[in-house]
Amino acid sequence: MVAEFLYRAITAGFYGALTQAFGEVEPEWAAGIAVSVLLPLYISIVRSVCFTVVSTLFNQYAISKAVGRTGIILRPSPANRRAIALSGLS
Repeated sequence: MVAEFLYRAITAGFYGALTQAFGEVEPEWAAGIAVSVLLPLYISIVRSVCFTVVSTLFNQYAISKAVGRTGIILRPSPANRRAIALSGLS
């Protein structure tokens, strides 16, 4: 909850400025659509991409340091190999 609060506190001014920038756009209905639909959609996509980048970098770092490795190499069973071959993924 603290992380969410900090995130909102940091980004509130930025998002407010973006919304305010659309105040003088003509026609007004286009500005309304942009602010109410397109801007939140864009922000959600950017946030998702940033989260994915950070989590992928963390996973790559953890794997490079052998965190969570057990040393056991799992191989697919014969039934799974047939299913993979039939699906065309191999």
